[in-house]
Amino acid sequence: MYLLVQIFEFAAQLGSAANDHLQGDLHIDIALCRIKGRALQFDPSSRFRPMVQDYVTNADEISYSENFTKEQLITQARELSLVPAIRIFQ
Repeated sequence: MYLLVQIFEFAAQLGSAANDHLQGDLHIDIALCRIKGRALQFDPSSRFRPMVQDYVTNADEISYSENFTKEQLITQARELSLVPAIRIFQ
């Protein structure tokens, strides 16, 4: 989750710094590859309760791709990062 926020905040900073030089939308493309058989795990010291069952993916890859305006990224980077997170953890 933290890495997703960093990706969107980096894109926001890029859009802000290059405001006069970038034309159009910014494209974010995220892919998690070779993930088949991987399990979702929580740190035992975290605030989350232990999971009742294992969550193991059957997908070989999970991807997310979207275009955003510079204004969207600059003003809503953290909120926008939730969309791919929800897709990844579904």
